[in-house]
Amino acid sequence: MVGMILSTSMFADQIKASVSSLKGLLLGVFFIAIGMSINLQEVIAFGGPLLHYLPTLFVIKIALVIALALGFRLGWRTSVLVGLLLAPFDEIAYIIFASAHSSGLLTDRAYTLGLITISFSFVVSPVLINLGYKLADRFTPEPQPDLPLEVLSGVSQQPVIVVGYSYVGRVICMMLERTSIPYIAFELSLDRLAEAKKWQHKVHYGDVTNPAMMAALAIAHARAVIVTTRDYAAVKRITSTLHHFYPSVTVMAAVPYLFQRDELRNMGGAQVVALAPEGTLSFGRSILGELGTKPDDIETIIGSLRADDYAAIRDVGGTFTTTPSSRSR
Repeated sequence: MVGMILSTSMFADQIKASVSSLKGLLLGVFFIAIGMSINLQEVIAFGGPLLHYLPTLFVIKIALVIALALGFRLGWRTSVLVGLLLAPFDEIAYIIFASAHSSGLLTDRAYTLGLITISFSFVVSPVLINLGYKLADRFTPEPQPDLPLEVLSGVSQQPVIVVGYSYVGRVICMMLERTSIPYIAFELSLDRLAEAKKWQHKVHYGDVTNPAMMAALAIAHARAVIVTTRDYAAVKRITSTLHHFYPSVTVMAAVPYLFQRDELRNMGGAQVVALAPEGTLSFGRSILGELGTKPDDIETIIGSLRADDYAAIRDVGGTFTTTPSSRSR
């Protein structure tokens, strides 16, 4: 119940990433404990009847599921696959049988039989599922509803991941929504998360700079990653990690200064924009227009300042455009 409640909260993705390192260990301990609970002497005592009992029970379950699927008119191919995919008995049965055994409701023999039955289904199911897919290919393909080209291509199913929900991130979310591009944004500030709720934007709590979080998000399948956080150190970590582990993922970022933009481009950022120079030039355009400068002259001036990748203003204002090392020189 706690897990179900947490899965619906804004913290779900971060929690999944945080516990991912423990999940494998806990699963291993769980199944080792189950294996230690099986009494091999009881298994040997069953003898030949066990070889008939296990397959029969397994086949009965598969047949019942296939019959139900056919009753709901899912078609032969889908029904066979559903029957095989649902063939394994649920792990919760381990807990139920253990509780019943400890309470005296099951004998040692019945408890062992229950554990063996569940374990048998886990061992056999992967093989049968693999064979089931090959068998299902012999059935006539079931008609599929007509879908738009973008849905068939799968592009619309690949979300854009927005890192940071500052002013820039908020505007990006608005633009993505207006173009019907699926996205999901992540932010660490609870105040900004509350602001996102007011704007009804899809923003969750999460630290995307964490490699475990990237893996939990299946970020390799993202259409693009847009970094808008104001923490430049975090931007560098994200860009470097993505370029190293997920080189095929398109990374776009917005940073204040030109030297930051140049550094991120060298690190593998596909589209990196320096906001300060363009914002300043836009402000300058407004000033010149208000002072009566002709529009053609304004564009000429702006163009000259933009020329050669802002060469004329790169040495203006210290950290505005240059790296610390270049300022020391």
